[in-house]
Amino acid sequence: MVIAVQLDSGYPGLKDATLKDAMSCYKRFCQKYPSRLFEIRFGAAIGRDGHVGWPDIISMAREKHLLIRSPCYYGTSERHPAAAAAEYIKSNFGSYGTVTSNKNSGSFKGCTAVYLAAMEGRLDVVRGLTELLGADAEARENGGRTSVYVSALKGHLEVVRYLIRERGVRGDTPKNDGCTPVHVASWKGHLDIVRFLVSDAGLAGDTPMNDGSTPVFIASQEGHLDIVRFLVSDAGLAGDTPRNDGRTPVYIASQNGHLDIVRFLVSDMGLAGDTPSNNGNTPLHIAAYNGHLPVVEYLVSTAGVDINTPGYRGKTALQKALQRNKTDVAAFLRANGAH
Repeated sequence: MVIAVQLDSGYPGLKDATLKDAMSCYKRFCQKYPSRLFEIRFGAAIGRDGHVGWPDIISMAREKHLLIRSPCYYGTSERHPAAAAAEYIKSNFGSYGTVTSNKNSGSFKGCTAVYLAAMEGRLDVVRGLTELLGADAEARENGGRTSVYVSALKGHLEVVRYLIRERGVRGDTPKNDGCTPVHVASWKGHLDIVRFLVSDAGLAGDTPMNDGSTPVFIASQEGHLDIVRFLVSDAGLAGDTPRNDGRTPVYIASQNGHLDIVRFLVSDMGLAGDTPSNNGNTPLHIAAYNGHLPVVEYLVSTAGVDINTPGYRGKTALQKALQRNKTDVAAFLRANGAH
């Protein structure tokens, strides 16, 4: 049940009420219906009298997890964050929605209003929900993702900064597979968020996921050189930490053809360009197998890796190239002594 209290001159019984009288009336509603969800609408009377009783009303509403709507506050035309939050709850969860309601449809499993607002970059709603309505910004959806995680995923730096700096929300809570906000920002290429989380918020930038992937590995996989450079060169993190399967950032960058990252890690940072994965394949094997000629040329001609090192099942890089009919790679390897 939603009880709407219109505190303005048009509401019966409050035509000539002062703000004090309105507060008294509101308290009686709370006492009479202690377990009900209230939707409070503040109108012209509050707009004129301004800020006098607003903090008291907000405090009461927050304690009871009430919805609040207000066209203005402090005597201005600016919408109060609580109004935006209330409208957001109602639009996502209906009239019976609260700050603890969960969305469980489609790809949304256990998502609260704070999570959904953070995902959309709605800082006004996030502020209203957390500051004024007491919503739990640490709440996790079924996959373990938090509001910080999803805002990092979507690239909403202002929401990430607000939640961590102003609300004290943890910025390193992983989802169920161990992926942290630093991981997901590295995956999506959001350097500004990675920099904030690691440099400004002081969070670890090398925490491994359950499969051993670090943010450096993820950024190398996706081809985000700027993030790899920041994490390894600026933040001083290891650039050669392997996953559980033995693949290193150099390996995954070679696998996906990201020559700029391979060159940075090997030539600029002095990391090994021939570290094998658990199955025995090296970066040269996987680059040849996938037909990434520029990477093959760099590893052989510049990095000086052994062109005939056997990999998985004893196959060389040339055999890997021929297996996938990568004729240009095979021709280069033969010309440089491969067999």
